[in-house]
Amino acid sequence: MLITKHIPKSYLKNYIDHIAFHKSTGDVENSVISVIPDGMTELVLDFENIYKREVLINQTVNITKGSQIIGIKSQPHLLSFSKISPSISVRFKPGCLSFFTSVSMKEIKDKSLKCSDVFGTQIQNLANKVNKSVNSPKMIKHVESFLENAFINDIAVYETRNYICEIYKNPKETKLSKAIISNRNYKKIERRFIKNVGITPKIFSRIVRLNYALSLLKNGKKKSLTHIAFDAGYYDQAHFIKDFYCFTKSKPSKFLSDKTFIENFNFDVICKQFKIK
Repeated sequence: MLITKHIPKSYLKNYIDHIAFHKSTGDVENSVISVIPDGMTELVLDFENIYKREVLINQTVNITKGSQIIGIKSQPHLLSFSKISPSISVRFKPGCLSFFTSVSMKEIKDKSLKCSDVFGTQIQNLANKVNKSVNSPKMIKHVESFLENAFINDIAVYETRNYICEIYKNPKETKLSKAIISNRNYKKIERRFIKNVGITPKIFSRIVRLNYALSLLKNGKKKSLTHIAFDAGYYDQAHFIKDFYCFTKSKPSKFLSDKTFIENFNFDVICKQFKIK
């Protein structure tokens, strides 16, 4: 699989981590990838309608085909691809998919939804333009134009995005600031957070803290798990391992010894969220 990533140059870069063009090389048949929660969502555009995605969650297999919106993950997924066609994926920053659709993120948590169910005939119009394009830059340009037209200027989503930024500024915490928590409208804040992100602020904060711990594991210069746990804000190593298992269904030592995971897990994206080089 050849992947060419593109960073939007317009205001879209505030909401999108990257847009990627995927070209099959024939070496991804029946491949399996372990994916853990990272707070992000994704839009996969498969205009040949042969992209097949199988997700194993709690021993339940969910199979989806074609273009789809992939919601936030609150638990580990085991993905398998029986066939991958040339496709374009849009990786949204945490909480930012809600700027492009009014669909509640709660409804697609740990799930995927057909793009046609969200964008209707607009997706087919985009498909027609992309199929007529002669190269990937032109394809991505059409996708950017589509996203710009779909953009929703919603104050409530901006507020949720501000709370997300606060969580990333202090990833060691597992709750919003005392000022927000003591706010009389906290329940309203929580409801909006669930609608715009898909999960509660507390669960999202735990996911962010785990990803912060993973970034420290990657760049920790062989620090012990105890040191990593304290550096990431966990009470002790036992709490760290418990949270780690909750979101990965594995112990840290076993998880990080999995070469497939190391190869597929995008540490660069995670570290960038915390400005770790």
